[in-house]
Amino acid sequence: MYDGGLDGHGQADPRVARRYAEQYLDQAGADRRYPGLGLAVFVDGDSVIVKLAAPLDLPIGQPGWDKRPVVAGSAAAFVVVEN
Repeated sequence: MYDGGLDGHGQADPRVARRYAEQYLDQAGADRRYPGLGLAVFVDGDSVIVKLAAPLDLPIGQPGWDKRPVVAGSAAAFVVVEN
């Protein structure tokens, strides 16, 4: 997932990072458990940011809300390479 040598922080490959996130969610059965789950993966230099969002079914509707509420979360990670 990282390229660019072994000095300091590794540079993340966005395609590989997304593939790993998709594989993890597939193995966890997340799409079956949370219908409508959305995934976004961003790479910012040496950091990988993963954002997930899914519609939330509330037991009672909220007045004035036209759309289903969405619950979302994000996490980021980076790797420091030491010689």
